[in-house]
Amino acid sequence: MASLIADERDMPVEDSFLGFASFQTPPLSDFPEFGDLIRDKNPLHRDQAYAQAQGCLAPPVFGVALEALAYEVITKNKIFTDFQAQHYVPTHLSFKFSEPVYAGERVILANGNLSLPEGSLTLKYCALSNSKDVFNGSIKIGNEYPSFVPPEGEVLIDYQQEITEDDAQRFYALLGCKQSESVSPLQVAAQIPAALLQLSQERSGTLQGKYAGMRLELYADPRPGRYHTTISLRSAKARQQPEKVYIYNIQGTCYQEEQPFLVGEMMVFHPCELRNTPTEAKT
Repeated sequence: MASLIADERDMPVEDSFLGFASFQTPPLSDFPEFGDLIRDKNPLHRDQAYAQAQGCLAPPVFGVALEALAYEVITKNKIFTDFQAQHYVPTHLSFKFSEPVYAGERVILANGNLSLPEGSLTLKYCALSNSKDVFNGSIKIGNEYPSFVPPEGEVLIDYQQEITEDDAQRFYALLGCKQSESVSPLQVAAQIPAALLQLSQERSGTLQGKYAGMRLELYADPRPGRYHTTISLRSAKARQQPEKVYIYNIQGTCYQEEQPFLVGEMMVFHPCELRNTPTEAKT
């Protein structure tokens, strides 16, 4: 189980408060259960030999786990909870990975900059492990949810998943987070890479595919129930580098009871064709 440490001191906005926040990643023994919970069966996070063949020292931590741990640390800070007490809600999240993070590592969240435009608060931060930048991100909270814009582009898959109260509590427990009454928005967002893996298996017979980050826009409070996620293709191209790699810009839209909950945008790198219509290779 991961351990979560957050500094509880009442610090003014201008102080680098995130320099006092960190978390430890889950042990490798928890990876299979966490992967089953979010329906991510990518062998990169489960198979030592496969991970090493992809250039990793060992199976890296799930990106969703890192995103969720950073989200929990930051939104439990007093500056954020004070805003949330005024009915501010999380509206935008972004994460971009630069290095793999492994089991049992201590990750330090360092303050980038904090801005307070009218009606919202945005924090940009970076995450360090073993003195290296491993990912960076931002979290924005506002006094109202943004307006939903329906997705455009070719729909590749419609993915269904039930998230129960027990699933939500298991998600927090496996990350070592304090139990919450609500579903983590990152547990819902995990349906996007899970849907892509299912699509990959259906179209190419593999569970391969990598993404380097995700941008999320939220439209409602998360709660247990049945969600469905559509994956829409925004653009695609293929490159020889030296082997052919397909690069997809996709948009995942998660709905609950036909109401939009979140939209996630990702760039996906895949060795196989996922589109209905083949793409011409570019050098």
